[in-house]
Amino acid sequence: MLYNILCPCDNADNEMKKEPFINLKGYVLGNPLTYYGEGNYRIPFAHGMGLISDELYESLMTKCNGDYLTPNQSNTFCLQDVETFKEVEFYLH
Repeated sequence: MLYNILCPCDNADNEMKKEPFINLKGYVLGNPLTYYGEGNYRIPFAHGMGLISDELYESLMTKCNGDYLTPNQSNTFCLQDVETFKEVEFYLH
């Protein structure tokens, strides 16, 4: 059972109504979003996993200065690169 590997608790405790109850689904999922700015790590992660080219990664790093979630709207080069990344990311899902 997956829970036995991930959770050092016994599911029988929940079934026997012992308190405190443990929400095993929440324990397994964790918190998928810890803070707002973590979306900026999607591009370095994609590059590290080989999902985007070195050229696109370096262009994003140079033109966007690490801010991919809220790029400066007057920086058209950054906006183009972010849009290219979004197109690539769409095909990865």
